[in-house]
Amino acid sequence: MTQPLYAVLSFSIAFIQAFSWRNWNNPALKDTTPLWTMAAKILPVVKLATKVTIAGGALYVAYGSGLLGSSEQGSVALGKAKAAIPPAVQEWMKYFGLEAQLPTIPTVEFSPVQAWNSGVRKTISTLSEAPTNAVGYTNQGFQYMKDLTK
Repeated sequence: MTQPLYAVLSFSIAFIQAFSWRNWNNPALKDTTPLWTMAAKILPVVKLATKVTIAGGALYVAYGSGLLGSSEQGSVALGKAKAAIPPAVQEWMKYFGLEAQLPTIPTVEFSPVQAWNSGVRKTISTLSEAPTNAVGYTNQGFQYMKDLTK
């Protein structure tokens, strides 16, 4: 019976010595302790995994709420966000004991669907009129140069 007890005690003493604060701060022991080398190799992997998990979760939430869908789905998601954010902020302010009054959200009659379509139409019309406008501007430039040389 004394052999297992001796093994447990020696392991406990070795464990306490290895993980004591004095040894963790000792630069001479950092290179010899396997925990430091393992932690130094695993820490970048943990950081990368955390970042990938956060980015993946954000992408999952964005896709699930319709932000990555059509413009109609984006409009609906924007409406949901406008309705959900002020109550959530008020709840957090009460939780932290802040008594500030949030300004009211201004009402803007803006449809992203119509704005997107008008932007596309304006871009396409500008591109289709570009050759005609280029000829007109070129003629104006020639006329200006002729007037300067007279």
